[in-house]
Amino acid sequence: MTGYDPGVGNPIDFPDGGRALSVEAGPEASPRDLLDELGIHTPGALVVVVGAADSLEPSIVPWLIQQFSRGLAVAATKTDALLIDGGTASGAMAVLGEAVAARQPRPDLLGVAPLSKVTYPDGPPADGERVALEPNHTHFVLADVGDWGQETALLFQLADELADGVPVAVVLVGGGPVAREEVLHAVRRDWPLLIVTGTGGVADNLAGFVAGRQAGEKVGPIEDPVMAEIVAYERIDTVALRTDPSGLARWLLRRLRPDEPLELAWQEFALLDHNACREQTDFRRMQLVILTLAVMGTLLAVTQGTIEAAGVLRNHWVRDGLHYAIILVPITLAALLTAVARFGSGNKWLVLRGSAEAVKREIFRYRARVVVYSDAGNSKTPRQVRLSERIGTIAGGVMKTDVNRAGLRRYVGPLPPKMAVAEGDDGFSVLTADQYLRVRLLHQAEWYQGKVVKVEHKHRLLRWAVIGFGALGTLLAAIGFELWIAVTTAVIGAVTTYLEYNQVEDTLLHYNQAASDLETIRRWWVSLPADAKLEQANVDKLVDQAEGIMQTESTGWLQEMQDAMAELRRQQERTEAEEAQSQQDEPKRGPAPRSGHLSTDANGRRRISPPSPASAGDQETTRLE
Repeated sequence: MTGYDPGVGNPIDFPDGGRALSVEAGPEASPRDLLDELGIHTPGALVVVVGAADSLEPSIVPWLIQQFSRGLAVAATKTDALLIDGGTASGAMAVLGEAVAARQPRPDLLGVAPLSKVTYPDGPPADGERVALEPNHTHFVLADVGDWGQETALLFQLADELADGVPVAVVLVGGGPVAREEVLHAVRRDWPLLIVTGTGGVADNLAGFVAGRQAGEKVGPIEDPVMAEIVAYERIDTVALRTDPSGLARWLLRRLRPDEPLELAWQEFALLDHNACREQTDFRRMQLVILTLAVMGTLLAVTQGTIEAAGVLRNHWVRDGLHYAIILVPITLAALLTAVARFGSGNKWLVLRGSAEAVKREIFRYRARVVVYSDAGNSKTPRQVRLSERIGTIAGGVMKTDVNRAGLRRYVGPLPPKMAVAEGDDGFSVLTADQYLRVRLLHQAEWYQGKVVKVEHKHRLLRWAVIGFGALGTLLAAIGFELWIAVTTAVIGAVTTYLEYNQVEDTLLHYNQAASDLETIRRWWVSLPADAKLEQANVDKLVDQAEGIMQTESTGWLQEMQDAMAELRRQQERTEAEEAQSQQDEPKRGPAPRSGHLSTDANGRRRISPPSPASAGDQETTRLE
């Protein structure tokens, strides 16, 4: 395997020609140092096999050999996985060693065992209490502990060290008290667990509880707190021992190697989402500059008028600087408005955002296996093909818009993007109805509720700003500073324009309505009897209605934004036409004053034109995010 080097551990040469590297681990040993000494680096995936360490029932062994050799070992080879088990030549570990030895290329197998309880060539002699190490393992960590089970903590410490950014799965076969503790370690790490039923011991006991829960049966109180905690865990599946081993292989591959069409769907979402955020950022920065320039133009004009009225700074560079600044501000503002109209960041952002959300909806429908993605949805076409077709349709639609005239920046980062899924959701696992409720419906409802608070807070602050500057204008008029009223009017115009562009009130309405509708769906699902929750029709209804609510919110918002953009374009066109007409009608007086600028009327009186919302802002709008 490519993730390994020769290491510097102690070699163990077995009689049949096998060779393994081993290290002894004292109480203070560092898991990372132990792995480095063995030459083990980050694998492609990690499979921890726990359970039957004692001899197995003879009737079980042939079936378990098939499950391991044609199922587990095949999946490990395809995913470049490292296997970890107890390392001894007994029970399930002996079967796993034989299964691994028969595969080419051969997966690496790390055994973790108590040093005081094992024997091996040129090591402690067999004394009737020691158990031989399994000769097909490639690596061993021998823990300096006194009894069986005391090495479990080290085994999972080593697994933790290797599991950073690596998919992990745990397989349980039979087992006793030690296996029960090993499963508890896995559950508390939120690692998916597969139980091979029909192997006896803890495996069959736990599988009985899980089967009852999945069938909607009420599980009575469990006295054993460890078993109670394990049974409550959701990410547990079962596979029967005497079935086709390909089922075990498929389960492992789904968890160790992401579904390729689903991975491509997440890549498409990440691309659209990343570029939507980039276009939104560009648009909002441009909008801020335009609004600032609109206010700045008025402020400069008022300042110049005040200086002239006071008769100060004659022949001073400040006066000249104000003159050129007043000329440059409207020119710059006009250039920015032209640039925004030419490059259309707002339009591109709307298309990209809407398309990204459409891809995300398909991903969650696919993961929940509902409607067209259910087993009954379209038996002639694999669900992976259906997903690819729908994602292709969405992507093709994007390329028929203005987005096709710009280069999309490549997304570099984890899949799915961090903020796209709920905490603890890997983005690839198949979702049960209850899992969908938690990681999609509730997560989205909480997002809406959080946004409502933020948007409402911003809306209140801006409205208070309008009121405050209106009051300031009244005060200025009362104390004889009428000229400066134009500045407060410009600020009020800019804030009002910002509120209109962002559709703040409509955003609050949509978010509150969507959150309320999702809560209604949640209450309906919770109120269903346990047996009704198992019906595919109800699962389809849960997912389809929840995704429909989110689609309605997104579609309604997009339409309102597009309407607002069209209206702002019309206002801007009217403003520019009026200015052009004014320049033609009064050539001797120079160009018509821009919004908020000081000018002189036909009678020689000074005046300041109030700012126009259409010229104070961009032609487009953005959603508060």
